[in-house]
This record gives sequence, C-alpha cells and structure tokens, in this order.
Amino acid sequence: VEVRGAGMMIGVELDDGDRALRAMRGMLERGYLVLTGGLRSETLTLTPALNIHEERLADAAQALGDVLSSG
Repeated sequence: VEVRGAGMMIGVELDDGDRALRAMRGMLERGYLVLTGGLRSETLTLTPALNIHEERLADAAQALGDVLSSG
C-alpha cells in the first residue's frame, strides 16, 4: 500500500484493481464515497470536502482501516 496526495486529495495505491473495487464498495456500504483510479484502477481516490469536521475525517479513516484490513 502506497499513500500519496496533494492537499486534501489522497491516493491509496493497493495491490490490484479487484482489491480497490472491494474497498470502494466497503466504504460505500459505510456511507463514504470513494473512487478508484490509476492505470489498472488500483488506486483509491479520497477527496474529502475542505470543510470536513475532524471527527468525520477520523471516522472515515477508521472505516478505511477496517475495510483494508478485512481484505
């Protein structure tokens, strides 16, 4: 897993597109909109609002950690 970004736009590069798709669906099930990108759709693209509340951002980070650790 590689994480890179500029400002509030973050890319989380995963092993392959299938894992990224599963993670995207897992985040959507938890109420978060995450897109995939990259040449092989292996990157999760996180673009939170600039005015996101810190608590909501922490919740999203926890959800992403849970999704990625579950497969």
